Amino acid sequence: MKRGDVYQRPPRGRLYVVVSADALIRTGTVVVAEVVESAPERRGMIAVPLSDARGDAVPGAVRADLLGYVNVDRMGEFAGRLDDTTMELVDMALRAVLDLD
Repeated sequence: MKRGDVYQRPPRGRLYVVVSADALIRTGTVVVAEVVESAPERRGMIAVPLSDARGDAVPGAVRADLLGYVNVDRMGEFAGRLDDTTMELVDMALRAVLDLD
């Protein structure tokens, strides 16, 4: 498991992308951002639309304002991986949401 991986978590089947650093993942904790069906219209930089053209593994949008943490053992089923360009956009959205600049 590493940053940019997408997992589908039971029981509702929601999708989450791993956004935590690999060092944190190795401790057994994963910080995740939820993947929703589509980007909300008025969310500015906090929602990153996913694109087949970039080769993203899943449809929808990553919501940088919907963060959580999960034990590595409870992540669910691997659903794919976001490409590097998308993860750069996710990083920008996370910085905007957390006011890190």
